[in-house]
Amino acid sequence: MAGVHDLERLRSLLGGDDLRWLRQRLRGRFERGDLATGTVNHGSPSPEERAAVDLLFGRRPTSGSSLRIDIAALEQRLRDARLCDTLRDALEALDGPIRDRRAERENLERAWARVEGRLDEACVARPWLTPWWEQVRAEGLLRRLSGGDPAEAQRLADRLVALLHRLPAQGVALPELAAQVTGDAHALDRGAPLGTLAARAAAVLGGAGGLASADDWREAWAGAGVICDEVSAPVLTLNLGALEPRGTGLTDGVLALYRAQGELCALTLRQLVDHPPDLSHLAGRDVFVCENPTVAVAATRRLGAASAPLVCTAGQLRASTRFLLRRIADAGGRLRVRADFDATGLRIVKTVLEHPGAVPWRMGIADYLSCAGAAQASTALPTTPWDSELAEAMAARRTAVHEESLLEQLLSDLVVGRGTA
Repeated sequence: MAGVHDLERLRSLLGGDDLRWLRQRLRGRFERGDLATGTVNHGSPSPEERAAVDLLFGRRPTSGSSLRIDIAALEQRLRDARLCDTLRDALEALDGPIRDRRAERENLERAWARVEGRLDEACVARPWLTPWWEQVRAEGLLRRLSGGDPAEAQRLADRLVALLHRLPAQGVALPELAAQVTGDAHALDRGAPLGTLAARAAAVLGGAGGLASADDWREAWAGAGVICDEVSAPVLTLNLGALEPRGTGLTDGVLALYRAQGELCALTLRQLVDHPPDLSHLAGRDVFVCENPTVAVAATRRLGAASAPLVCTAGQLRASTRFLLRRIADAGGRLRVRADFDATGLRIVKTVLEHPGAVPWRMGIADYLSCAGAAQASTALPTTPWDSELAEAMAARRTAVHEESLLEQLLSDLVVGRGTA
């Protein structure tokens, strides 16, 4: 063994269990790249450990509450005894090769730099990715999702870049896209490492908000032209199209047909993404948003083609509804939103009001107090920034007021196309 001249004597002198602590301390210094100088201290040695050190240095038994070992003197002792050339040679012969942790860290950082450089290059070709990548890097998300392994991170980055080359897509299903890019139809599932990174990028591309809920996640992908939930939970609309549509796509034609008849039209997320309607005719116009289908049906039966444009959420906001509302707002339509006076309804209104130009529609404290309500269990209510007194009044009264209680006022607003804030 290179550098070691008498392994058996070395083992008997330095290789015992009573000197394991000393070997570990010395190995730690070499692993950190420190010079083999100075001292090693042991604050509370056992009698056996002290005796082993005394034997190592060939001296009479010592006493005391601590031990101090001069590293250079130890190395010279081993050389003089012709056991080894260096202290490092002795430690490696007894306990195996010593790692160069400094070199490992440098190699690791070089590996991470290559991974990050791959995504830096992707951002040069697609500047819209820059905010996404800056956030991912700041959070250390890629490192966490890869388990701190740069090889796994490189694999994720390569797949991610290949995926980003495909965005925006043209109505492809998410499992299909995942299979095309990775060979695994579930690689982009919500919560999967690649799916987590890619969904964030899709949200930036499509201008979506956060990814807190499953519906947020579906909307983010839909904004990038990828469908997660193709036909379930369609969004219900009334008179959203133009009698003479500016667009020539399938959805434009469908909306125009239903508009001419004043009939309700249900649109799936796939239809909205595959055949996006031209909604520019809604610029500067009020588009009313309600929660309950009862309101939409009543508007259809009693007003028909005379009703203002109306979108019905049919309960909690689904991906198709979120997608459509964002497109209406982007086209310059002014969303006027209302829902039931209960915790769910307030959350719906608060979410829709995040769209540019959106305003409440008969969702003030006066509207609430004007109607008899049904008793409900006490529950935490969201804040109501559009009317600071509303949530307080609802909490005190402990009654829910459903949209049907305001049906006549709502229909009157729809006739004239002008709601009351």
